[in-house]
Amino acid sequence: MKNPFDKYTVNYDACITKFEIKLLEGEIYTSDNDNSKIKINLKVDTYIPMGTNIIQSLDFNLYAMNNRSDTPSPDGFERIKPAAGIKANVNELINSDNPKLQSNNGVFQLDYTFELKSPFIGTNFNLLGVNIVINRESLKDGEMSRENLFSTVIPAYYLQQGK
Repeated sequence: MKNPFDKYTVNYDACITKFEIKLLEGEIYTSDNDNSKIKINLKVDTYIPMGTNIIQSLDFNLYAMNNRSDTPSPDGFERIKPAAGIKANVNELINSDNPKLQSNNGVFQLDYTFELKSPFIGTNFNLLGVNIVINRESLKDGEMSRENLFSTVIPAYYLQQGK
């Protein structure tokens, strides 16, 4: 897997991430609300150094965004709440027969299909944001922290073309 949108990508700390995203079903932009359901498959491989904290879970979120000048915002992007998300508990790797997340030598692998109503209908959003967050527990004091690992954006038309 390679990331065709490296220029939009931010890798935090020492994380290394590769991803692949595909629109499996539905239309990103449609005027018919009955056909607004879409399926997006997200495959992610991310290496996370262990450090001094316990990894509790990883959050994988999809956002509808825009970078158009007709909807200004201070940071250049207008965000809405996550269009879809999944929390993958790391302890599920051990306790589940069919975990959402796989692990191999420090590389966490997700292959998940999101089923959602298209967040692009009736809006002027043109980008799909992908964000990965790690939730860690400190070995020192047990305090929980959330850290961004990876963020990128994909033009919505890219998903439509790959279908």
